[in-house]
Amino acid sequence: MMNTLLRTTFSIALCACAPLDDPQASTPLDDPQASTPETDEPVEQLAPAPWPPLRDPVTHDVDFDLSRVLERSQLESACQRYRSGDRSETTVRQCGKWMFFYESFGTVGIPTHLLEFLQRWFQPYYGVGFAGLGFVPSPGSEPPMPIGLVESTQRMGSIKTHAFTCASCHFGQMPDGRYAVGYPNLELDYGRLFGTMIALIKLSMNPNDPAVPELIRLELAEEVARARSLDGFMIALGSLGLNMATRAGDAMSSGVMDLSPQEQLRFWSLRTGTMDFLTKPMADDGVWTVSRILNLWNLPTPAQLEQAEMPHGQLSWTGIGRSVMGFLHGFVAISGSNRTWTDEQLMPLEQYLYSLRAPAPLVPIDRAQAARGETLFRETGCLGCHDGPSGEGRRLFDFEEIGTDSALRAIYNPDPQGNLCCGLDAAGDQATRAIKSPRLAGQRYRTRLLHNGSLDNLRQLLCLEERPERRGAGQSSTGHRFGCDDLSEDQKDDLIAYLESL
Repeated sequence: MMNTLLRTTFSIALCACAPLDDPQASTPLDDPQASTPETDEPVEQLAPAPWPPLRDPVTHDVDFDLSRVLERSQLESACQRYRSGDRSETTVRQCGKWMFFYESFGTVGIPTHLLEFLQRWFQPYYGVGFAGLGFVPSPGSEPPMPIGLVESTQRMGSIKTHAFTCASCHFGQMPDGRYAVGYPNLELDYGRLFGTMIALIKLSMNPNDPAVPELIRLELAEEVARARSLDGFMIALGSLGLNMATRAGDAMSSGVMDLSPQEQLRFWSLRTGTMDFLTKPMADDGVWTVSRILNLWNLPTPAQLEQAEMPHGQLSWTGIGRSVMGFLHGFVAISGSNRTWTDEQLMPLEQYLYSLRAPAPLVPIDRAQAARGETLFRETGCLGCHDGPSGEGRRLFDFEEIGTDSALRAIYNPDPQGNLCCGLDAAGDQATRAIKSPRLAGQRYRTRLLHNGSLDNLRQLLCLEERPERRGAGQSSTGHRFGCDDLSEDQKDDLIAYLESL
């Protein structure tokens, strides 16, 4: 019976998923950078600069006070007003923010009973509301659940599930202590999230289960022994298996959660803030690729993309996504939603995402040093890869040009013609087999760099500190040595000051 539990599919929806569709993106409601006077004179190529704040921010998205950022009382009725025909800027953006935090898009998620079991018996390991895995606990939830994990409208058989929202990956507490929407949750331990769900159940039944690798058995041994010593634990464990076996029905055979020892170790090796979002227990493309979570700040609008002569939005690490609206449609499709979403239904979330800006730094910037760094950025070739509206590249790059781990080239497991596997090419998108240079907004808040998150900070990137040698599958720390060998330490410090000003 408990083995049946371990064969249950947990299909989660993470906003880091690459887009698969490309509907026409709508025009943002407030686009302070979109309009630039036309001129026939050649325009000097400028280095990226901090974006100005919105004229009317509508929502409050950065604060030390979590409740002020969540704005529950202001947001609760916004989507109802939108569905009733209210298209005011305030209603649209407030509805979009509500969707960001609380919309599961009808995706099937993790069985609620399992999450409750883990919080009841393994809270010392996971933390309240899974805070030990980098989540932000949802205030007042009982049993404790994290922000970004909500009850879904789709079930697994008759079992309630909790599915992930955009906030699970793109909301968190920044290194300076402020909570921020759009922040890439680089503390999120995706590998432990899934690895422990399997291992803790297996080891609770048999602490020496050979199906769990020895490394993981040793790390969890003390926690398993503690739980097994508690009165009522074994009864609750059996009840969990009975609940799943009798109520999941046909959903039990829809996929496999019972990862092999090798697959478990791959999850275990993931750094926080990184993941392979196309592998079991989600849709599986059959290849192991690792990418870090991207922030959602300073997303260029269609007007800005056109002005910059970019072919499209180039979203996701391989640049396959053409627009924010396309990203949202692809996210819904890949996560197994039980309903169809129209552009109009997704428009509030799209507009809200366009409104997100990189938070201004709390510590005053040394403007003279940042200005020297900006000059270096322009004069030493950085603009060749970071010449877009928010410091992203206007084209994609071969992995050999950058020198970083090329495992990501195989994402979507495309055939020789570039057709995506697993039904992911329904919209006609094809694999790029390339890498993009990401937006530079919010550099001072990043604790993972390179597309696979193998570096920790800008000092490592510019070789002011020794780079860690990482060689795991898809997690090599090689490449992107631009500036390492041809700049002095003072110049590197200036360049970092400039990048951290963005």
